[in-house]
Amino acid sequence: MWFLDYKPPELLWIDGSEENILDKFWSVSDGDVGGNSKCTLERSEEGHLRFHGNLQLSINHQPEQKQGLLASFFNSPSPKLSKPGFAGFSSKPFVFEEDIDNYNVILLRIKTDGRKYYFNIQTESLPGDSVFRAQVQTTPGKWQTVKLLPHHFRLVSRGVACTSSPRMNWRCIRIVGMAISDGKEGPFDMSLESCSLIYDESVELVDDT
Repeated sequence: MWFLDYKPPELLWIDGSEENILDKFWSVSDGDVGGNSKCTLERSEEGHLRFHGNLQLSINHQPEQKQGLLASFFNSPSPKLSKPGFAGFSSKPFVFEEDIDNYNVILLRIKTDGRKYYFNIQTESLPGDSVFRAQVQTTPGKWQTVKLLPHHFRLVSRGVACTSSPRMNWRCIRIVGMAISDGKEGPFDMSLESCSLIYDESVELVDDT
């Protein structure tokens, strides 16, 4: 339920300057399951969560099993890589200690190389190979604040957008992450300073049914 006379303070969700931030995330690329892409997730000297690497569209070595949200996209008893050129990172499952009922917008403080990235959310009701995905558009080389609204997210299963998409249940977020899969070879580099939740009275929040 929304209270129109109450505007909660900004809630810091991911803080790139946190010393143990890397303990809360996994990274994965198609290089882990038969491709040649490589990625690295690290905390930069400036105190940002930096994700960089190189995407390749070829298939090569034998895969190894990975963990985390993005790994569920790949892992199976006999994993087969049909579409290389993918890398991403995701959080370990978590539960919000705070009540997020009064929040409806995600704010990303981010700098990228201008390539197309996605912000992924998995809720409690989704199977492991599905996420709600929103595209993140930025200007290359500049720190920017990106606003993601509930209607920006679309359901994706194993990397393919679903023709019918249920509404995302905002209050049941379990895992979040970011990914790149733009069909282009070459280096990529993005940094995340923070991810926050805010309330905007002009944005409607609707639960799934």
